[in-house]
Amino acid sequence: VPYIGRRALTEKEKNLITAINIARCSAEQRLAYWFPAAHRQSLDCLLQGILTLPEGEVRRFFFCAFSNILRSCSTWLSGSTKPQKDLQKKLSDPVMTFASQVRDMLRRNQLYWKELKSSSENPSRLTQSATIYTEDARDLPLVLQL
Repeated sequence: VPYIGRRALTEKEKNLITAINIARCSAEQRLAYWFPAAHRQSLDCLLQGILTLPEGEVRRFFFCAFSNILRSCSTWLSGSTKPQKDLQKKLSDPVMTFASQVRDMLRRNQLYWKELKSSSENPSRLTQSATIYTEDARDLPLVLQL
């Protein structure tokens, strides 16, 4: 996986991004709008590595870590929920950020399980009672209890 380091956009990258009409662009151009080529290549390598893992908890864990690094590795304006680009932003290195995210998730997961075990809750029962849906959140089969 290519190492990029934390860095600002080059003038060439800024020019490529500003030349894209986001309202009328292809999917590939949309990716180029948010992620410079070097970052797309690095992110793609990470994603392809995750996709080689068998379906299951480990793969989901790495997908979660991957999704958590996308904003910091893009030109998306930090702290904004609206899709706005920031051409002055220093973009994070995808590999370093992914590794840091995974370490943080592992550490926090260990703290969570330690807390569960010290409480009266049975951690196994909690994981068995949860259901993961891969659907449109607007159409989940939820029952409202008022």
